[in-house]
Amino acid sequence: VQIRPITGIDDIALYSNSISKEVMPGLIKPLVWSVNVPVVNRAWIQLFTEAIGSNDLESDDLAKPFAYRSYFNMGAIGDIFELLGMPRDSLEVLLGLPEGPDKPKFKPSATTFRKTPRLLAFAARKSGYGKDPDKLLGKLRQEYRAYDSDLSDKSDGELIKAIDELMEIGTRSAYANIVVPLLANLYGGLLRRRLDKHGVDYTTVDIGSGGGAKLDPNPALDRLAGVVAEAGIESDEAQRALGEFLDKFGHFSDSGNDFSVSPWREQPDAVLAMAAARGTQAGAKALVPWDEVKASVGPMGRATLGPIRTRAARYQERRDQVSSLYTYGYGLFRNYFLELGRRLTDRGDLSTADDVMFLTLDQLKDLVRGRLDKDEARAEIAEHRAELDRVADLAMPETIYGDDFIPVDATDPAVTLHGVATSRGHYRGPVRVITGIADFEKLEDGDVLAIPFSDVGWTPLFAKAGAVIAESGGMLSHSSIVAREYGIPCVVSVPGATRLTDGEMVTVDGYQGEVIRG
Repeated sequence: VQIRPITGIDDIALYSNSISKEVMPGLIKPLVWSVNVPVVNRAWIQLFTEAIGSNDLESDDLAKPFAYRSYFNMGAIGDIFELLGMPRDSLEVLLGLPEGPDKPKFKPSATTFRKTPRLLAFAARKSGYGKDPDKLLGKLRQEYRAYDSDLSDKSDGELIKAIDELMEIGTRSAYANIVVPLLANLYGGLLRRRLDKHGVDYTTVDIGSGGGAKLDPNPALDRLAGVVAEAGIESDEAQRALGEFLDKFGHFSDSGNDFSVSPWREQPDAVLAMAAARGTQAGAKALVPWDEVKASVGPMGRATLGPIRTRAARYQERRDQVSSLYTYGYGLFRNYFLELGRRLTDRGDLSTADDVMFLTLDQLKDLVRGRLDKDEARAEIAEHRAELDRVADLAMPETIYGDDFIPVDATDPAVTLHGVATSRGHYRGPVRVITGIADFEKLEDGDVLAIPFSDVGWTPLFAKAGAVIAESGGMLSHSSIVAREYGIPCVVSVPGATRLTDGEMVTVDGYQGEVIRG
């Protein structure tokens, strides 16, 4: 997606979901929005400030909801990169999202030259960020664990204070979850371009980031599946194995950036069903070992590729570690909000604990402190629930100009859908649209997996799929990386992928980036 200034409308706000549909996908409830925007956008502002110096950006300047979907203000972000003489869509490129055919050139300005010393110092500091994961993540992990405890004996005020403190920790965690993936994409993209020059397909190479396998739930899920098959799904052995699995992976969910979504630990029956439905596919394919690549590129190639490969592998592994910790810490918000929700329900202020998700953080605090009348709160909740139902099936464009966007109902997908090919191959099979863990068990071996996005919690699906199509993502997104590991075709950034009909036959072209229906 290329975000370009258009003659005559330079003063019109410009919003894009090309990034946000990957990091904040789907419909976003008011409480989630009111927490995510300050937590995540303060981290972005910190990064921008380190790069360019003081600025007047506020967290609300960077994102806006349209029909309860997240859109980034690419005008505000583009201004920062344009100030440096860089393309306005540089952030999307750094995040590994697709580049358009008319990629603009770097055009330094006088401001660029004035800020060059600061930028060089910034780049030098960040180039090795996260090299020591224990130093990077150890303190965050320790801080988070202090908030992972029984909440029943805490006062309402203590719960609210803890939420505010978690938001501060969350911003630091979000900063790491921004910078490390940026570095992973930067070094991964650099390695891909260097390998292309030697005629080596990056998607077929094992770059050696095997440490991330510890965070892959598939092996543990296979072990759980073995216990279920041998002892029965309701056996004590299966329950013990399930407990061990959830101890390690229970914080995973359909979306690691939406605490209103139930994590796996709250859906043990769904996890057992997912294990029982495990297929017979062999798992990840054997990629070309790095030693073979080194032997094929000659001495000069080895000298230039070696250091880049080392960093690409390091940051691919660090990205998984940071993402898992961020998901764990972010999920703690759910415990605190639901505890407040239960108390408000017991007092008669709310109908269910989950109602809190349909209030903003400020409204929730006011309700707890008696500053918001319960009837007003219930009216707000009812209004938000009705609006979310009304906009659930709207067709949302990637780019919105101006603040007066009028959405339209979704239409059936075209005969041929177009996206970005990120894992090679051709495959034909029945499509299964999966939007969350509740749908996981309907995926059969060899089905074409159609998803809105994916993160580590979706990994178990890839072992069964014959091909993957995703509505979001780029070359270095989770969907693309895991599909390449499993040797199945993948096309991402496919509008309408989740509006396909379950069971219809599609052909996935992992070379041209096409999905052909029928």
